[in-house]
Amino acid sequence: MKNKYGWLWCALILMMPIIDGCKVKRPKEVLSESQMEKLLYDYHITKAIGEDLPYNENYKKQLYINYVFQKHGTTEEVFDSSMVWYTRHTDVLVKVYGKVNKLLKNQQQDVDRLIALHDRKPQKSASGDSIDAWAEQRVYVLTGYPLNNKITFSLPSDENFKKRDSLSWEVRYRFFNSEFVDSTVIAVMSMQIVY
Repeated sequence: MKNKYGWLWCALILMMPIIDGCKVKRPKEVLSESQMEKLLYDYHITKAIGEDLPYNENYKKQLYINYVFQKHGTTEEVFDSSMVWYTRHTDVLVKVYGKVNKLLKNQQQDVDRLIALHDRKPQKSASGDSIDAWAEQRVYVLTGYPLNNKITFSLPSDENFKKRDSLSWEVRYRFFNSEFVDSTVIAVMSMQIVY
């Protein structure tokens, strides 16, 4: 019985190098997955910025790329050789690019949110039975004079707006200096809707 288990242990010990040899081993000079993920994230953002440069500033493209390599403490040669290794091991490269893609999508959502805030337009209305689609300021002071007697706005549609939805327009107002009544400055409220 003892001899039987001895052969089993011997077989396991002999199989370990074979099993270990099947694993993908990354050479030391190749960037790790986490390093490659961070570098590729910055690299692709930098390449996109470089594509939007005017023709007379094309020289900045390489400066931006060099900055990315400097930021990550590597060189273009190490990056290129790492890319060669990763392209030979596509399963690892797919995993790295999956993480890079997730980071880029998160960044895009943040940018979209900031643009919507800047333009005072909702990025996308919240889904639900009742939503507040108003993205403009809440209080306006209007006068009867031509330069300050109206509010113009655009309410963009989005995927949450469906056929037969209804929009409710609620206004609270207060008139100041009501003792002075002139037909040229009298308050009139109207709404024009353009589809």
